[in-house]
Amino acid sequence: MKKILITFFLIIGFSFGYTVNELRLEAKIFEKVSVYLLSKKPVKVYILDNDLKLIVRYSPYLQKVDDPKKADMIITSQKLPTELITLNKIVIGTKYFLLKEKYVTGAIFWHKGRPNIILLRDRLKAHKIKPPKVLEKYVEDRIW
Repeated sequence: MKKILITFFLIIGFSFGYTVNELRLEAKIFEKVSVYLLSKKPVKVYILDNDLKLIVRYSPYLQKVDDPKKADMIITSQKLPTELITLNKIVIGTKYFLLKEKYVTGAIFWHKGRPNIILLRDRLKAHKIKPPKVLEKYVEDRIW
């Protein structure tokens, strides 16, 4: 019985550690992309999803705001309500399917255990953003 309990707690411990490391990595990715795109520190982000709000904890350059009007960028894993779309903010999705929405500028999502970054050229131009060289390899002309 003792071995089973120890094994159970080790599994939970490793699972939690992986989640924290994954959050840290995700926060770093969002931070780098945001800072490069907007050329400012800190970047004020409005986060629609409770699960994503934890990434701000692991980034000194992402500042969570509660008012979307004050945000530089919106991060979401779901379609936005109309009142947020009309704000015309940079929107980064965390799911690939969100790229089909015209208001979504790019996406950062996990696929097959690794992060993927896609930024759409025409939507960056609509926000008058010229991506720096470091992000150029992630810029696509269309979704695939």
